[in-house]
Order: sequence, then C-alpha cells, then structure tokens
Amino acid sequence: CPICFTYNRPDPKYFMSREELRALLDKLIARAGPFDLINITGGEPTLHPDIIGLLEECQRPEIGRVTMNSNGLRLAADEIFCRALADLGIYVVLSFDTFRSERALTIHGADVIAQKRRALENLQRFGIGTTLLNVMIRGLNDDEIGNIIALAKEYPVVRSVTIQTMTFT
Repeated sequence: CPICFTYNRPDPKYFMSREELRALLDKLIARAGPFDLINITGGEPTLHPDIIGLLEECQRPEIGRVTMNSNGLRLAADEIFCRALADLGIYVVLSFDTFRSERALTIHGADVIAQKRRALENLQRFGIGTTLLNVMIRGLNDDEIGNIIALAKEYPVVRSVTIQTMTFT
C-alpha cells in the first residue's frame, strides 16, 4: 500500500526465518522476562511464506497475546488461514481507512474496500479478536472516522479502533 512505511524503501524483501524469530524471542525473554504482547507486522505479514510457523513460534507462556497487522486481503480470500489464526488465538489489527473507492486508490493503490469488508466478515465468523486501524489523512479521509467507528460497533469481534495520523510528504 502506498501509505505503508515499507512502501517507498529500497530494501530487498526479507522474510525472517522461524529460527531467527525463536532466537530473538529467547533473547527478549531472557533480558526482559515475560511480556504482555508481541505484534507481528511488516509490510504485510500474511505474505510471509511461513507466517503460521512464525505465529506458532510466538506461542509461549512468557507472551501474553500475539497480534498481527494486516491489510486484510488474505483474510478475505483464505478461510483456512483464518481458521489457523483462530486456532492459535491470534488477534488481528486490520487496516481500514475508507469506504470510498477513489480514496482507496490513493491510500491503497487499488479499490480494496470489498476485500476489507470480507476480511472483517471472516474475522467475525472465526471469532478472531480485531482492532480496526485507521490511518487518518487530513483532507482525504478524516471525515470518515464516524463511519468507521459505526462499522466497528457492528462486529462483536472488534474490540478497539486505533487512529494513526499521517501526511503525504
């Protein structure tokens, strides 16, 4: 997505291995002890070829909750994946920024509104705790926050709405 912090970076794609994550978690837990939350983010974590393996690696008694950010495209299309997330008890932070196609083209580079709605339906169907993440951009979608909050209230799995502001530079 054009608004993603990794979108305009020249770095090559990098997929952390399960072994790398295991070592990182071992070090974090050894230094800090147990922690409440770990958030898997990216770019888009669902593009990782072993995302389920990474999420399984996070299933430790020292980690209270595992969340994963997502644009929702895989969540909309892959019910088997959604079932796996539910079975692991993963919470999803779903980006949801607009209800308008022309704005989605600017924000996401494509009209993905229908897919995001399907993702939300699948999250509800599988009982996956969800946060809606709204990237609010002055003059572009800042007039939609009321509708996004109303949408959140329609789905019992949505536990919160987070707003992040940004500006195009």
